[in-house]
Order: sequence, then structure tokens, then C-alpha cells
Amino acid sequence: MTNIATARQAKRNSLSEWVTRLSQEEMPAFAHTARSLANVSRDQDSSANDLSNVILHDSTMTARILRIANSVHYNPSSIAIETVSYATVVLGFEQVRNLALTISMIDTALATKLQDQIQKEMICAYHAAIQAQRLVTSTEETDLEAIYIGALLHRLGPLMFWCFPFDKGDELFAAYKQFDEPTKAEQKVLGFRLDQLTTALVSEWNLSPMLEHALKSIGLKKTDENAISIGTSIADNIHRGWESQKVKDMIGAAAKHLSLSASAAKDYVYDSARIATDGLKSFNFPHTQALLPPAGNALQISEKVTKDSAELELRMLRQLTHMLSENLDINRILMAVLEAIYRVLEMDQVVFATINPKSKRLQAKLMIGKRKASFIDRAGNTGVLQGKMNPSLSSWFTDAEAVWMKDTDLNKAANKNIDPLFTELAAREFFVSPIAVSQTSPQSTRPIGLIYADRFSLHRPLTDENLRSFEHLSNHATLAFKFLSRK
Repeated sequence: MTNIATARQAKRNSLSEWVTRLSQEEMPAFAHTARSLANVSRDQDSSANDLSNVILHDSTMTARILRIANSVHYNPSSIAIETVSYATVVLGFEQVRNLALTISMIDTALATKLQDQIQKEMICAYHAAIQAQRLVTSTEETDLEAIYIGALLHRLGPLMFWCFPFDKGDELFAAYKQFDEPTKAEQKVLGFRLDQLTTALVSEWNLSPMLEHALKSIGLKKTDENAISIGTSIADNIHRGWESQKVKDMIGAAAKHLSLSASAAKDYVYDSARIATDGLKSFNFPHTQALLPPAGNALQISEKVTKDSAELELRMLRQLTHMLSENLDINRILMAVLEAIYRVLEMDQVVFATINPKSKRLQAKLMIGKRKASFIDRAGNTGVLQGKMNPSLSSWFTDAEAVWMKDTDLNKAANKNIDPLFTELAAREFFVSPIAVSQTSPQSTRPIGLIYADRFSLHRPLTDENLRSFEHLSNHATLAFKFLSRK
């Protein structure tokens, strides 16, 4: 009994050490992105603004999201999508979040050396996600996106292992040839199975409670967990061949699940495989697995991010004008304005702050930037920096023009109790654009808030041309409030 207990403890220690090393040493960037996306998806108070903020931290991901969002596969209506904020309108919040997590997984996989094995794992994971999601499309199940995430992550352990095998890859390859079951080889070489690594990582990174429960269940009863089980089993076994008994059994399970004939279920599952192949092409995946019908060459689409800020600004302005014409929610438009400023001017922080009509205090409401958590209280969505607004700032709202606050101006304002929001953001120079709407008389305006932008950590000087672009983009926030006031 002592030897058995010792062996179990050794396995737990080995698995725990592997999880710790993956989380802290080898892939903190992916772990952080995955956690952030998972938190957005689980938090009922989170919104498209929070999702956009996570994505916009990574300019490469932003470019890929927009390219994929404009592809025929994801956007058959061909509506031009120039901002992540608008992508959540056209494609939906969950779809954009799923694209972000998938891109993060693909990029992690392709950045490592053991390409063949890793690509097989990634194809399997994505194929499983599509199969599982389509298994509930015809039912009353409403949590389709959670099913996608759950199935996508079912190969997380093997994928992460082959990304970072820690000198165990060759030994495991050899063991696979010696044992009739892969799990036996994994137990022998690693002291644990790779599906156990999946469970541990999902739990450690708080990624998917549904998947965590499904991995620990024997008899699955819930519709969504059953869909994950069938979808992952199909994807896991197609290497045996589409006519293998195992795949036939899974198609039979799909037929029962969908209440279809065996022939109709087979066509449905095959169609899901083709959709998965098209999806991989949209992600510009290097190649698709031969057993995934139809096998085709990946599209060679350039992901070059345009450096022509004038062209990008024009596209953003058109996008904002289109959003205004659609009478979208004010917060979506404001977030799109912040995103446009953030990307066109390559700012480090962009903030929308409002003025409390009673206390006359400035409160940060929306923000894009790495320090967002320091300034926005998620629970109340209210700026944590509060103080009496500098009386001298009232002239900004009267003039209704964008202001460039430079280092010398800030030094002069130091003795005039400059607003604590600016003090805590601590930039040596920044842009501010007031937002106000006209009252009954042309001379009377009602201050609403302001948009702030800086390059705190990039240390690149701002220019007059930047200020003009900032003002043009910020004006769309003022227009949005004017439209709202007229209603």
C-alpha cells in the first residue's frame, strides 16, 4: 500500500510540476490570454468592450481577427469590418471571443519546433469544436459557444506537451510504438496521461467549467456534454479512417443525438468536417489533415498590417459613420472611437471619462490600455480615480476643441489642482477632447465627459497631425451623444 501511495504522490507531483512550468516558465503569454478570454466569457457583467480590450493588446491578433472577420467563411454578407468593436456587432460577441482563443492556440502551436505533431493536435482540436457545436445547432441548446470552447480545449494537454515536451518527446514517440494504447505509453514515460494534463491545465487556467466537468464524468447526460463527447471522439479517431468501426460508432451516436437516420447523420458529420477544413483555411493554417474531407491547400493570405495611418484613419471614420447610421448602442460606438484612436495613432492608453452631474467629478468609464485594471472598477464599471474636476477645465467644454497638454502646461497646472485622473495616468503629454451637447441656446452646452489619449510607455512624441486625427475621430463620440439627445 505504501508503494502504491508513493507512486500516486509521485504522479501528482510530476503533473503539478509540469503544469507549473507550462504556466509560469514556458507560456505565460498564452496562459494570460486564455485566462483573460475565459474570464470575459464567464463574467455576466463583462461586455464587448472588455473583449475588445483583451484583443487590442495584441496588434497581430487584432489584424488577424479583422482579416478573418472579413473572410467569406465568417462574413458571407461582405459587410466591411474595420474595428474589433464592430466585429462583435456583425459576428457576435461569442464568435469573436472564440476566434481570439483559436488564434492564440494556433499561434502558440506554430511558434514551436515539432510542427507535424502539433499541427495534428490543433487540427483535431478545431475539428472537434466544429463537430460538437454543429451537433447542437438543431436543438434548443443556447450555449453553443461554450460547447465550442469545451471541445476546442479537449486536446489542450497533448497540444501543450508537444509545444513544450521538456526533452520527453523522443522518448514518448518511441513508447507509442511499444504500447498498444497511447495512454499506457504516456503513463510509462511521464507518470501521467496527457488527458490528465488537459484536465489540470483547464482547472489551473480556469478555462472551461463545462470541459472540466465533462473530463471527469463517466456517464454524460447533459445535451451539451454529450455533444462534446461525440464531437471530440469523431475528431480523435478519424486517423483510423472514416470507414473505421470507431468512427462509424460515433456517427451512430450522432444519429441518435440528432434524431437522424444513419445516412443523414453521416452526411451531416462529413459536412461538419468540410466546414472545419474551410475554417482552418480562414485561419491560414499551413495544411489540413488528409483524412479531413475535403483536404485542400491552405489559402496564402498576407496578414500585412497597413502602416499607412491616413488610409487606416479613413477606413475607421467610414466605420464610425456607418455605426452611427445604424443607431447602435452608445457604448459600442464609444468603444469603437477609442479603438480607432488607439490603433490609428498607436496610443498607449485611451480613456473615456464622464462627469457626474451632481458631484462634478471626473470618472473613467471605458479604457483601452494595459493598465485598464488599475483605473476601471469591473464590478461597478466606474472609474476608481475620483476628485473634484479642475475648474479651469470648464473652458475646454465651452471651446469644444481638442487640447494638447504638454509637459510645460502640466507643470503650470500643478498648482491648480489638476484632475487626479490625469495625475495618476502620469503621462508627460496627452490629448484631451471634450464631449458636450448643446442646450436650448447655441451658447449653452452641457458637458458630458472627455476622451483622453497618451503614449505613456512608447516615448514617441505627439505631433500636430496626431492632434488633428485625434479630434476628427473623437468628434464621432460627440455626434453619437447628439443623436442620442435628439431621441
